[in-house]
Amino acid sequence: MNFELTEIAYANTPLRSLKTKRFYLRLLRSDVLIFAGTHFISIFQKLHLPIGWFFRSTIFRQFCGGETLEECARVVEKNASSGVKSLLDYSVEAGSGSAEPSGNLNEIIRSIHFASNNPYIDFAVFKPTGIADMSQLSILRQKSDSARAVFEQNCSLIAREAAKRGVSVLVDAEDYEFQDEVDAMAGKIMAELNREKVVFYNTVQMYRTDRLEYVSDLIEKAKAGGFFAGIKLVRGAYLEKERLLAKKHGYESPVFNTKQETDDAYNAALHLILENISYVGLFAGTHNEHSNQLLATAMTEKGLAKNDKRVYFAQLYGMADHISNTLASQGYNVVKYVPYGKVSEVIPYMMRRIEENSSVSQQSKREIEMITSEIKRRKEFKYDN
Repeated sequence: MNFELTEIAYANTPLRSLKTKRFYLRLLRSDVLIFAGTHFISIFQKLHLPIGWFFRSTIFRQFCGGETLEECARVVEKNASSGVKSLLDYSVEAGSGSAEPSGNLNEIIRSIHFASNNPYIDFAVFKPTGIADMSQLSILRQKSDSARAVFEQNCSLIAREAAKRGVSVLVDAEDYEFQDEVDAMAGKIMAELNREKVVFYNTVQMYRTDRLEYVSDLIEKAKAGGFFAGIKLVRGAYLEKERLLAKKHGYESPVFNTKQETDDAYNAALHLILENISYVGLFAGTHNEHSNQLLATAMTEKGLAKNDKRVYFAQLYGMADHISNTLASQGYNVVKYVPYGKVSEVIPYMMRRIEENSSVSQQSKREIEMITSEIKRRKEFKYDN
């Protein structure tokens, strides 16, 4: 797998779009911008000042699909032109503007229906904190049975609707204090619905020290219970937050001390899953070239077809196009995570994307270099499209 063939990676990207993408990636690498931007956004939000107009034409347009499912159709078609499928992620949190759990639940159901009618969308996704009051299910306080009942009921409703419509659904990971509840719920739904294929996937953040054991245990439960384990594998996005919470509340930090440990755990999980692929559906979310290469190579070694429906590669919309497009050009199943929602209500999500970018600075630097190389190549060949 050669991710450096920019003529393949950016074959369907106009020169102007390449320059725009490079501009925003460079901005997001700026520590000053990250600090000042998130600081002023918070102030503007608290004062209820209109900043949607600014984001709509800048960061929102670059990294989000639109405000509605219908507006995302353009991005879905754009991704499909490169052989990449889309996953439309309603990135509005409960309590953000007009968004409440009931409204979020209805929109997630709408996204499932939308996916079922589009050949370029195989998945739907939801975040637990968007459909229930997870604060009532924290390990740091007395848990509420009524909150758990609402949470499990809403998750079951989403999963059943997805199964009925022929769509697979992913549940995003949560903070350490809520994840036990998410894991328990996901296990129940998998055992019920993942009988003939993977309908439901749980997200596993490999920066946690206990997640490799969790993956192993889930696979064994799948074998014993006669169902398929659906695993969305990611490295994790809230490293510093988890460390601070652990220190504040006096429990051992649940995350690794170094990035290398996280990388090793992620890659070990890939190998473990492929060793047991007869019992697992894998959704590998990563912008790390080495992990993508490792997974592609391991699939070949295991004799798996590139388009085996048990394995999907995934990246965020607006990022890592050289990885997504190269994998797709080789025939692998590739999905772009496409956030959408009302601009003013998606700002919290975009703020996290900006903050998280600092943790993957080497990857964004690599992408900028790739885009610059392609721009130079086109200039040399006087190719202006």
